[in-house]
Amino acid sequence: MTDQLEKYKKEGYNILCPMTKIDNMSDWHKVVFDVVQLSHNSNDGDVYPKLGATGQFILTGQALQKLAICASVMWNPKETRATVLDPNYVAYNAVGCIRKADGQLVCMQSEYDIDMRVVEDEIQQGWDGKLASDNKSLDWLNKKMSDEKRKHYVAQKIREEINFKRKHKTKLAATGAKNRVIRALLSVKKTYTVAELKKEFVTPRVIVQPDYKDPEVKRAMMKLSLGSMFNVYGPQPAMLEGPQAIEIPPEDFKTVADEEPETKPPVHEAFEDKEGAKKAVDKLEKTAEKREASKLKAQGDAAIRSQKIEEIETEAKRTGFNLVTAIKKPLSEFMDIHLDALLEKLKKDPDDDIPY
Repeated sequence: MTDQLEKYKKEGYNILCPMTKIDNMSDWHKVVFDVVQLSHNSNDGDVYPKLGATGQFILTGQALQKLAICASVMWNPKETRATVLDPNYVAYNAVGCIRKADGQLVCMQSEYDIDMRVVEDEIQQGWDGKLASDNKSLDWLNKKMSDEKRKHYVAQKIREEINFKRKHKTKLAATGAKNRVIRALLSVKKTYTVAELKKEFVTPRVIVQPDYKDPEVKRAMMKLSLGSMFNVYGPQPAMLEGPQAIEIPPEDFKTVADEEPETKPPVHEAFEDKEGAKKAVDKLEKTAEKREASKLKAQGDAAIRSQKIEEIETEAKRTGFNLVTAIKKPLSEFMDIHLDALLEKLKKDPDDDIPY
């Protein structure tokens, strides 16, 4: 592993790994390298330029998610959740882990919170600064509108931004917390140059690779594989040990008559399992309710997504942003989180820092 890592380092690759050297690795383990290429074009959604720094780019949430999948980052389902949630404030806690060569988990924890009272004040200050400065993008606002209409328009845009943040505050807080954990786990740098982004990101992982030529190993792996099947279908020892002969003592043998007597089907005592039947009916009803709820949620999400795309197209026309040449693919192919980021970008001044 050390030789391969040194080779990647000399060639300028971006190494994402909590350790750079492993000694005395057992014969049953093997190092594999997962590689991902990020785009250095900010229109592709993997990076955005750092405000006030020429040639420096920051990785977006989209890029960090790619690296997390490449490095097999695991999220603790109990600890990764919103810890505080009310109309004006949300706090989100995230705990992510990666596995070392010896099987030990390395975990990182981070929190991210959003206070809507602070956000509203920041949005108001941002618009006040834009209107007070010589911002050419707002020339049309000053030339084509009266003072009253301009004030109404600005108030409406501020309200839209606040509603957007308030509606998605939990998702934004979750993304912020997870992004912090990914950066800490994988030692992601704050900024990258174009030359660095042109190189691939490499994540070494250790996997188990036993010697399958050993008969004992093959037998153990077969038992392990069948054991997983038994957990679903129930144990079947005969599959492991093979067919066994059944010895019956001679005194247990009985002579069968030439003509078998008439037999009647066995009579079973009737029983009534009311509790079991009730549980089965309740389970079916809950399944139907979940399917209906999922269907309604999908319809609602589709309507919200359609409205979001329409709003992006409206904002693009207002700001002169060319969607065809800039994003290079239909809006319908983007994920919701990317549509949110694009909409937020269009609503901001082009020189503002775009949050990841």
